[in-house]
Amino acid sequence: MENKRNDIINWKELIHMKVIPEMTFGSLTTKWSWKSKDQRIWKCTCKCGGYCYVKEDALICGVVKDCGKCIITT
Repeated sequence: MENKRNDIINWKELIHMKVIPEMTFGSLTTKWSWKSKDQRIWKCTCKCGGYCYVKEDALICGVVKDCGKCIITT
């Protein structure tokens, strides 16, 4: 029961997280943003050299961690 309560508290903290330029989420680094309707969109650069546009909540929740065009080497 305590774990669920702690998860809720952590989630509330994430909701109010302030994203600013040059923050890193996975392989992405935020550059600049704009507000589109009711959400903020960020242009991000990826460690692979690519870039993408990501909704702020997807960055915060960890849904998007790279540009999706990265070449995986094994």
